[in-house]
Amino acid sequence: MKIKKWGTYERTETKSFLKMQSRLWHLKKLIIPVIISIISEKDSELYLYLQGIVKRGAN
Repeated sequence: MKIKKWGTYERTETKSFLKMQSRLWHLKKLIIPVIISIISEKDSELYLYLQGIVKRGAN
């Protein structure tokens, strides 16, 4: 009985965790370009470096 309860609990925990992960991913997609645009105004060399990382990450 206890094992069954734990199994369902574990599954719901995993689902909520995955939901949270996807939300964080969407937030990152929104926040990263904003941060990069702010940096680009201040430090163009760093901007180019970050853009390279983002492009590599996207591919």
